[in-house]
Amino acid sequence: MPFVYDVYVQIQLYYTACSILPVKRSSVQYTRNLKSDLREQVIICPSAPKENRYTLDRYFISMPTDSFMAEHPDHYYYRHKDAGLMHSSIAINHDRLSNTQSECNKLRADPSPGSPRFASRLASGQVEVYRNDSDTKPTQLSGAKGDLFALGWSHHNQVATASEGGDVVFWDLARPTAEMKLPLSPGTGDPVNDIDWYDEHVMVAGIDGGRLVIKDIRGGVNDVSNAHTGDVMCAKVIDGSFVLTTSGQGWALRDIRKPATMLFANPTAHMSEIFCLEPNPTHPTVFATGSKDGVVQLWDLAALGREPVIPPEDEAADSGLLFRHAQHTNEINDIQWAGEWTLATVAGDYVVQLWSPKKQFRGEYY
Repeated sequence: MPFVYDVYVQIQLYYTACSILPVKRSSVQYTRNLKSDLREQVIICPSAPKENRYTLDRYFISMPTDSFMAEHPDHYYYRHKDAGLMHSSIAINHDRLSNTQSECNKLRADPSPGSPRFASRLASGQVEVYRNDSDTKPTQLSGAKGDLFALGWSHHNQVATASEGGDVVFWDLARPTAEMKLPLSPGTGDPVNDIDWYDEHVMVAGIDGGRLVIKDIRGGVNDVSNAHTGDVMCAKVIDGSFVLTTSGQGWALRDIRKPATMLFANPTAHMSEIFCLEPNPTHPTVFATGSKDGVVQLWDLAALGREPVIPPEDEAADSGLLFRHAQHTNEINDIQWAGEWTLATVAGDYVVQLWSPKKQFRGEYY
């Protein structure tokens, strides 16, 4: 394993989890009398401990604080049992948060600063909203159907998910029993793969058949039918007024006000199909992508045109690539930012990883 991480923690699961959620502000603490130079990161992950039984589990990772690690840079803050790297100050504990009606396909946090709430999209179509990471009786949101994955939470207390037939169902959480349905694929029923919110009125959606849809819930719609030649798996708002999409091995950037025009494209960003895309909530031009071959890559739109910090073979100089994380051995199921430069990833190799690249691999402006 290359020593290019400030921190690296690996958790072995006994099931394949489709999603992961690092808790922003935990309401529980597993370790009593936690030392002042330690902190505890809580990660929520779906589980299936028995056939036809589904749960949400909590993992409590006690680890050194950022300030302690900065004062002791000569340590490798790694916990990887198979590699024989077990730092004495990193420990993992585990318990169960709640049972769920069906398998959890996606977990997403309330993007409001400091909010402990999060939502779970189940395979049954049900969406559950938790007040915090100790809530065992979440609010049930009904109206969506189908074993789909897309789940988006706006900064204005709205939650949206995909529904069968190419629809999107969303709720204003001030009135959670009054769901609204938007047909985004009338006539074709192409499934909606991803949803993100631009503001309280406008959402973006990535859809099968190469389509990017920008939908105003008050009525207007901008349907870019040829955004990509393949299915659009991810669609996210980034840096205020831009939209990132992925299809196949590549990603593309557009202005949300003129989405028909592609501003930049990297058609060979990965060696395999990209399944995940997550913008960094702290640095507006930075984002992460995860692919079928188990690789996670960090990019910076502000670095387009400069040499990558860690150049992979045959990588174009203008790609904006910052860092490549290749510690998973199967497809990346989900990526979530757990801090300014810390990510939580889960893959088909039954492994959760919490990691942060060293400062010299984050680009010259960070």
